[in-house]
Amino acid sequence: MLHEGPWKWVIGGVLAIAGAAPADTPFALSRVGLGPVAQRIAHEDCRLLIIGDSNSIKSGPNSTVGGVCRTWKPDHFVGRVSPGTVSSNEGIRIMTSATGLNVIPRAVYHVGNADPHIWSNGQDGFIPNRAMDMISTGTGLASVAHYCVCELTRLDEYPGGDWTLGGTLKARLIFAHDQSGFSQLRYRARRDTQNGPYVNFTPHDEADRAWIDWVDADVPDGTGTVTTQVRTPADWTSSGQGGPSPCPENCTPGHSLFHAAQMIWRTDVEGLQVDSIAEGGFTVADHLTGASHYDDDALRLYLAATRSPNCFMLLLGQNMTVAQLMDIEGLWRDQVLELINRYRNTSLDVDPDGDPLFLLVSPWSTNDDSGRFHRMALVLADIAEIHPDIGFVNLHLTAGAHRYLNGETLPDGVHYGDDEAANLLTGLIWEQIQRELDGAADLVIQSDSQDLSNLRLASDTIVHIASGTHTGPIAVDGIDVEIRGWDESTCGLSGTTDGPAVQVAASGTVQACRLHLQPGAGALDADGGRAGACVHVNESSMHLRNVDLLGGTTARGGAIALRQATFTATDCYLHQGTAALSGGLIDAEHSSLHLTSTLLEHGDAADGGGVHALAGTILLQTSTISNCVADAGGGALLNSTSGSIEESMIQYNQAETGSGLLLDDAPIEVAGTVLCSNEGQDIVGAYVNQGDNIIGGTCGCPGDLDENEVTEINDLLLVLSFWGNDDGNGDIDGDGVTNVTDLLIVIDTWGPCP
Repeated sequence: MLHEGPWKWVIGGVLAIAGAAPADTPFALSRVGLGPVAQRIAHEDCRLLIIGDSNSIKSGPNSTVGGVCRTWKPDHFVGRVSPGTVSSNEGIRIMTSATGLNVIPRAVYHVGNADPHIWSNGQDGFIPNRAMDMISTGTGLASVAHYCVCELTRLDEYPGGDWTLGGTLKARLIFAHDQSGFSQLRYRARRDTQNGPYVNFTPHDEADRAWIDWVDADVPDGTGTVTTQVRTPADWTSSGQGGPSPCPENCTPGHSLFHAAQMIWRTDVEGLQVDSIAEGGFTVADHLTGASHYDDDALRLYLAATRSPNCFMLLLGQNMTVAQLMDIEGLWRDQVLELINRYRNTSLDVDPDGDPLFLLVSPWSTNDDSGRFHRMALVLADIAEIHPDIGFVNLHLTAGAHRYLNGETLPDGVHYGDDEAANLLTGLIWEQIQRELDGAADLVIQSDSQDLSNLRLASDTIVHIASGTHTGPIAVDGIDVEIRGWDESTCGLSGTTDGPAVQVAASGTVQACRLHLQPGAGALDADGGRAGACVHVNESSMHLRNVDLLGGTTARGGAIALRQATFTATDCYLHQGTAALSGGLIDAEHSSLHLTSTLLEHGDAADGGGVHALAGTILLQTSTISNCVADAGGGALLNSTSGSIEESMIQYNQAETGSGLLLDDAPIEVAGTVLCSNEGQDIVGAYVNQGDNIIGGTCGCPGDLDENEVTEINDLLLVLSFWGNDDGNGDIDGDGVTNVTDLLIVIDTWGPCP
């Protein structure tokens, strides 16, 4: 059992969590109080409004909202809201109208130098997201442009395909009245080539203060792209079409239409409508009334215009003031609560019978691994623990340490470089929603030394391991089990004299990531010997990613033993393993072994210093086997094994037979691979040469045939002297013959060896 604390066993072997995480844990739980909001998001009429910063203002598809649209799976998508500007990240904001919104003016129509007029086409500081699947623009009047246009695109990217098909659609233009005397305009929707009827509206308002308003139009039935447009009653054409210059009254100084947003939604189903209010650089305080970016009247009217949102997701915390940073548990917490109260109260003002729910998501960053994110996650979890209408998802915990996403893909926790990053993080939020609905178990191991030797993981369990060194073995009995560390440099799991760090039983399936696995005695094999000092997988499957495995000493498999198993490793490091018999690092019998971008080094065994595989399959991709020692097969001994070795390195290995590879009835395909600096024969046994290989010579200097640390004229003469030979002499690329490709390698590597 675990040490005394907030953990307990539940009858039937499923782990559950009681209470909050220990105070010394750097994480809150993976989710807190998520039930009601998860139910609404997945199964009810959910009008979701995301309140954030840069995460929701990206103009391309790779944004939070775009990721939500692609990865969340409620019963139906119902609608989308999109702002009236290309981007809301303009920085400086000034008051240009009495709408209660801070807006920025910009030039939208300036043909030549005749019309330098500046006007506003949207409210910065109060802009819904423009992201994927809906583009709404009011950026003006190019010579052939509509006044305002909105277009739905990429609808097949939604779960279930195009959500607009087979239902009744409405379109809505949301705008702010203007007091400047703007005359009547027309609004209509269109599907493919079929136009709906125009609806007339007048933006002008005689009141002392302008207000947000909206106008609706029916979308024609059918298929094809859905668009909307605003025009003047008289229409207009460009001068290139023989008509007047396209300049309706908004070109007149003092006349403007504030195009706040457009939305399109289905009226015949319930499900998910997505919107967001965001501004680049915003902190929590910038969404409070005192910041004056939008007042309560404007917020109330906007919520009414967007069909009374009933679910609010807060994605704030990447940006902080110094005062907030210095007092996360005080000032920042108070501001989060104030923001929740503002939206709760305003929502109930709009719909007194409403039931607003809130989803808090912890901030996360790829370029800041400081303690502030830990602290904010704990604050948000505590808020959700106290308030029944608030749920919490710990994205900080589930995503892991900052360095696990490519910097180009996700340079920080907000600005997604591509869809993959947005999908990953929004997918992790959805995973917690779905796990809550399924009643799946999640367990957080505190940042201390824990004895996990009695921990047996049933199906659909996720274990989050915080920093610390914990002792196993952890036994995996179920399917779809995950063991997630924070960072393999700080999250250790070790085996003991009773077994390896992780033991996967028959029919089990497990994924492990971001861990440092340390050796134990290994598990008992069928013959009574010990095998797999770190990992033993028997008649089951396992996938490792970003795992550091320090091997030990066993009879077979100094680090990993596979028995009728399926095993993959990506971006892993296996090292320092010794086996008396076979597989200094990996011993695989009747198994499928797939290694990608993985380094194996310093393995020692009688057979297969790095890898020993018997009667199975192997795929080695962009990986390296280095500095391994054996009597036979220094890098690897493959017996009755099929598969391929691609774009890999096998180097500095030693063996009496087959210092690099020993292939015994193993028709392995070898492509784009380098075998070099192995002491003895690089390959013994037949293989299928797929080309682009470099076999033999000194690593980093394959053209140095005489091994004098420089590629020069003597090496070129050696190639010429062996020209046409098929005995291996002069055959640098290992294609079976000494020819022009070998000569070119000498020329390409000419000069001192690196």
